Amino acid sequence: MPANGERYGMFVQAFPGGPGGEGISTAYWDYYDKQILEHYDMIYYDQRGMGLSSALECPNAYAKDFMSYLTSFDTAGVEGADTPAEQQELIDGSRTYVEECVAEIGIEPAKLAYYGTNQVAEDIETFRNLIGDEKFWIYGISYGTAVAQTYAYAHPDRLAGVILDGIIDMTISGEQGSLNQEKAFDKVLLAVLNACNSDASCSADMNGEDAIKVYDELAAQVSENPIKYEFPLVNGEKAKGTFTFNQLEFTTIYQMYSLSARMMFLKA
Repeated sequence: MPANGERYGMFVQAFPGGPGGEGISTAYWDYYDKQILEHYDMIYYDQRGMGLSSALECPNAYAKDFMSYLTSFDTAGVEGADTPAEQQELIDGSRTYVEECVAEIGIEPAKLAYYGTNQVAEDIETFRNLIGDEKFWIYGISYGTAVAQTYAYAHPDRLAGVILDGIIDMTISGEQGSLNQEKAFDKVLLAVLNACNSDASCSADMNGEDAIKVYDELAAQVSENPIKYEFPLVNGEKAKGTFTFNQLEFTTIYQMYSLSARMMFLKA
């Protein structure tokens, strides 16, 4: 979106999450200060392999793998892969998913090396060079912070400024990063539940009980006895499913991302 006043330069949004999130279809700018909109071109993009940039998709393989995870009857408190057999099962399942996904896409596996973070950063540099701006601002959220940091390391003299939100630590392994993320989600969940305890109307929705206790009891319930449900569809039919402990954990994590989502989580 072009600046609506005197143009100072570009403000590039490097915040598709994932990696795997699209940028153009999720473009929004209502929350930006009007001075930014007045003086900067707002740039959104689909990184290579996403959305309008020759999307690489394997919906069937993804659905199979995702539903396998959601419908597994994990047990609260002992989830995870703690034994060599469980760890090997996860490795085998991941390998099967990758192989089926690559086959569904129809791409040569060697070509996947050209869809990494380094390539995305260089795509931004190519775009900057085409536009002709000497410097620009880059704003990264979540995985976008990895893109922004990678670009800043490679082309520090091309940036007027960098804004990072939800930073990925590029100095640690993916495994450690995932562990840190899980710990952060736990902290946010506890903060949300404690905030509910401090709010009269929210506490009333929990029948006056401790919100943390209510959540733990629900986790124990769906762990021992997953809940059968029917979900109404727009065509009048109903989709049947089973709400497991894994589904509770997955839903909870994704409801922690924003204020409105956390509010809906508590109302549910």
